[in-house]
Amino acid sequence: MISGISRQKRLLFNEDGTPILNTDGTQSEKTYQFAWNTNKYTAVKNFYLLYNARVNSVDYDIYWLSYDDLASHVAQDEFPESTLTLTQKLFASMPGEKVLSRNSDGLILNNYLKGETGNLTAFVASSLAGVIKEEHLAKWTLEADSRYPLAKVEGASVDPYVFSVPKMGTATFMVCNTTNAATGNGGMMFLDYIKLVPRIAEGD
Repeated sequence: MISGISRQKRLLFNEDGTPILNTDGTQSEKTYQFAWNTNKYTAVKNFYLLYNARVNSVDYDIYWLSYDDLASHVAQDEFPESTLTLTQKLFASMPGEKVLSRNSDGLILNNYLKGETGNLTAFVASSLAGVIKEEHLAKWTLEADSRYPLAKVEGASVDPYVFSVPKMGTATFMVCNTTNAATGNGGMMFLDYIKLVPRIAEGD
């Protein structure tokens, strides 16, 4: 169903806290590979969730909860990088515009953010496995081939968090899994809910 991701554990310990040693007496290191069935193991174009939602002609902030509750993804009392970081993307199309779709090559079409920013862009959020925390999505530019998130869209006249809807109607949202390295494998997908919070100015 999905690809995997590698995590490096710097140190391995026995139950009594002593380091695990190789046969030559040196400290052992091991890479753990989280892998699942997929016919695109080395690719990043995996799967998506599609939603249609009625929206008003206002500015929104987008939040979601993506709680990764798999015990194998959490390394308690270990280095932070031993716990899986989940990164996911959200694309959108506006009411009355061409609806989001995905072609046979796995490319997302009709994403309104590309027209808004001039670059390949999506809303992105990351969360740590085992932590229940609502995340505020922000616009990130994406690498052209891998769709790897490159950098948050920022600038003097740019609000990376605003989702501006020009007219009332049905917006389409597509949530996609992504990678944590440009040449890595796609990760798992977790989504509890998506929340659109309207920005209402005082007096409105």
